[in-house]
Amino acid sequence: MIGVPYAGVLTTVFLSAISTVFPPLGIIGWTSPWLGAMSAGWTGVMLVMLGIAYATLGRSQAAAGLAIGLSTTATLWAGSFALAADSHAPAGWVGVNTNLGHLDSPLSYIEASMRLEQRTMALLHNGAHVVLLPETVAGPWRAGTEAIWRPVVRWTAAHRNQTVFVGSFVPHGRGYIDALVQIHDGQTRVLPDHIPVPFSMWHPWRPEGSFRMAPFSREPEMTKVGALRVGYLICYEQLLMWPALNLAFHNPQILLAPANDWWARGTDIPAIQRASAKAWGAFLGVPVLFAVNQ
Repeated sequence: MIGVPYAGVLTTVFLSAISTVFPPLGIIGWTSPWLGAMSAGWTGVMLVMLGIAYATLGRSQAAAGLAIGLSTTATLWAGSFALAADSHAPAGWVGVNTNLGHLDSPLSYIEASMRLEQRTMALLHNGAHVVLLPETVAGPWRAGTEAIWRPVVRWTAAHRNQTVFVGSFVPHGRGYIDALVQIHDGQTRVLPDHIPVPFSMWHPWRPEGSFRMAPFSREPEMTKVGALRVGYLICYEQLLMWPALNLAFHNPQILLAPANDWWARGTDIPAIQRASAKAWGAFLGVPVLFAVNQ
């Protein structure tokens, strides 16, 4: 319908997106080549598409498209620059990094929760508006864990301008949901992730102890803190295209990036993950708040 050369451009872009962005391959593949483009916002995406077009069409046929594309890119770049210029982390938002290592028993999770609850209370007493803790550091969110965090819940009931996000995993059927537990106004709310780490957390062959996989969930990974729209990407999701692109439709104003990287200590994975989350922040034009356990 549109001619062979132009069809080649669209086919290349489409197949690249299908193979690296969308499920099912998009939940087991990471560090997509498109992710580098995302760090430059829509400008980077447009430049990649222009590069594909130039390689596919050749000089003569690409000339007109290149002129239009460059003008579009300049406009998008200006918009991305303006968004980035206004994008600074809100005052009083604190990401807590820890060195708890591998928490591998109920007792280790209890001890971690008790230490982190005290640290969180100190931050709240010092005026922190939002406190973000790393992924899964509180362990399974059961009655005992809730009891440890009850002082924080009570504090937020009396101080409604303060919010805490606790990394935990919530019982779900015979397994769990990797989640942030939002504590605000004396109440708790579970914020589930959509894509846990395949095979190490999500066990499709064994439901017992497996984490829920829900890449097509209709519930966006969003919440609110006051009037701010807050998006979140939990650990492995920061390395993928699909969850972050889904956030783009909901216009977050800040991005939470909790992670638990004890298993990758001494490798390049934590740095890659951090760069990936920063790329998504640049793409969305929002600041990123990190909280990582190592």
